[in-house]
Amino acid sequence: MIQIDDKLISFDVFEKHFCCDLPQCLGACCVHGLSGAPLEPEEIDILKKEIGIIEQFLKPGGIEAVRKQGVAIRDFDGDMVTPLIEGEECAFCIEENGIAMCAIEKAWLQGKVGFRKPISCHLYPIRVKKYSIPAWSNLFFQFFSNSCWKISRNPASYILEMVSLVENHRSIFSLRA
Repeated sequence: MIQIDDKLISFDVFEKHFCCDLPQCLGACCVHGLSGAPLEPEEIDILKKEIGIIEQFLKPGGIEAVRKQGVAIRDFDGDMVTPLIEGEECAFCIEENGIAMCAIEKAWLQGKVGFRKPISCHLYPIRVKKYSIPAWSNLFFQFFSNSCWKISRNPASYILEMVSLVENHRSIFSLRA
């Protein structure tokens, strides 16, 4: 790990390759994992405000999960995350042509909401763990899909470049509603 200001950054962020290829992985990051997508406090507020519209895009299991659990729950690490459908996929996950995708993003693409999707989803497989004492952030690589790993051997696909792309196009990912 290296330290930059108050951030600890895993060497994997600089050394690993990753390229999102939906036809290959079928949106596995929306379906697999031990908890939902991490949420920022502002994102929770936006989801609470926009859920009436987003709900129109959810599948029945997602609607039920959000109604029972709310738009955010505290996971086993104490982080606020999206709820899951029966402990499996994200409640905001929908399927189109056999590919898992985000109902929030679909609503955004149709101009129904002003929030695209959680920043943690854009940054995946980078995860940010924030610590309150001391006020540190840890950026690390979380990876679970062998199919995505196989297609990401391209030397031009460093994870750090993906993070730079998100930062350079921040207005696309901005928190607004």
